[in-house]
Amino acid sequence: MWLRAGFVRHSYRAILAFRRAQPALRSGKTEFQETLEPVLAFRPTQGAERLTCFFNLGPGSVTLPAPPGSPFGPVLAPKIDRGALRLGSNAAIWLRGLSRHAAGRITLKREPLPFSLSIFRRPR
Repeated sequence: MWLRAGFVRHSYRAILAFRRAQPALRSGKTEFQETLEPVLAFRPTQGAERLTCFFNLGPGSVTLPAPPGSPFGPVLAPKIDRGALRLGSNAAIWLRGLSRHAAGRITLKREPLPFSLSIFRRPR
């Protein structure tokens, strides 16, 4: 799927159009959430609109408790099943309707990579 011609360009255009259409993402107040690497999570708000955004910035899948809210927008490789949110490599999901106090610290379960990262380790 990622190797298909134009897929990356199409994905970026869809995400940029989505961002332009959401007041909370354009000019709202952003509150970053505590997460473990490689997940980035933040909550932009604008008036009554509350969103929650999760991005897996790493090469492997990660799993965390599924937060309340409804997925919307151009989601990339997430799965919500049995109370868990699984974000694949470089995945993103936007949720609408999560209150500010619905979740505190977001815990993360790392899943093993399907390959070795030994080539990236620094020599001791």
